[in-house]
Amino acid sequence: VTTQNDVSYSVGDEKNSFYLSAQDVNTSGVVPGDKNRRTGMRVAGSKTTGIFHADYTVGYTQTNTDVSGDDPFQYRPVYWQVLNTPAEVDLTNYKDIVNNKFANQNGFYNAYYFNPYWIIDHSRDRTNTNNLLSSALISLSPAKWIDISYRVGLTYSGTDRTFFRDPQIYNAYMIGDPWQAGHNAANSPFAGVSYESLNTSRILTGDFLIQMNKKIGDFSGKVILGNSMYSNQNRYLYVGNNAIVIPDLYNVANRLGEIGTDGSGINEQQLNRNSMGLFGDLTLGFKDFIFIHGSARNDWDSRLAKANRSFFYPGVDMSIILTDAIPSLKDITALSFAKIRGGISKTGQISLSNWY
Repeated sequence: VTTQNDVSYSVGDEKNSFYLSAQDVNTSGVVPGDKNRRTGMRVAGSKTTGIFHADYTVGYTQTNTDVSGDDPFQYRPVYWQVLNTPAEVDLTNYKDIVNNKFANQNGFYNAYYFNPYWIIDHSRDRTNTNNLLSSALISLSPAKWIDISYRVGLTYSGTDRTFFRDPQIYNAYMIGDPWQAGHNAANSPFAGVSYESLNTSRILTGDFLIQMNKKIGDFSGKVILGNSMYSNQNRYLYVGNNAIVIPDLYNVANRLGEIGTDGSGINEQQLNRNSMGLFGDLTLGFKDFIFIHGSARNDWDSRLAKANRSFFYPGVDMSIILTDAIPSLKDITALSFAKIRGGISKTGQISLSNWY
């Protein structure tokens, strides 16, 4: 079942605008107890005054999920336990894992798979995710043939995840596996576990552009000069507890032994990438049928070794629209358009992972 509520407000004219919206989506899953809630807000606006223009947009979303985890033996989810249940068995008869002796671990009929209702109540995976997406633009047009602009963008994502699974302890009779059938209980006790992880990602971009487009008599020219910047920072932190001491206290400090003494239970990773580029593009035209075009760009990227971190790639091409340069060609019925183009260019590409 999904319940969604939306509200928005907007106002503006040809030179100014403002927009505000909010949304809340609440979803309950097929598995009992599973739920997801997403709440978001977006603000945007723009303003033009004379030769100046500015606009911005900011969007924020928070998503919370709470879903069932897995069993302590095969580490399988609820659906796996259901798939391995005979069709004639009504699992809803085993909801009460506290008072129904045939629903708890010692009385459940299946020796190899867990009661899914135990997993629903005693193993949970919860996440809290915050996302921010924003951008802003400032532009200036001092003349009709020139535009100067700078756009900056910021994307942030942070996910906090908590997982726990309660201990599972069978009685001595079940642990003895009286039928020698390889009952799950033979591996008892199953220790309680809890994990905490934090993953954050921040992407910052910036683009500066100068665009000039001018025509004088039969000649035309278009120039683009610019700079681009990209920065990506990612951090992952994980702490795990594979042996809870005090039941129902889901804290990584509530554990048997010290964290990380055996090389497990803790992990941290930081990944960064930074790049910058300078570029230019020039197009010259004569009578709108002869064009000469050239471009050049130089990039610096942190994924490369310092000695090779900078690389340059230019290009040049020329084209002639024959049907405009030679009017008599238009008299040929079978020919509607003819163009000759030739060029040479060098490309730059980094075939490496996204991190340095």
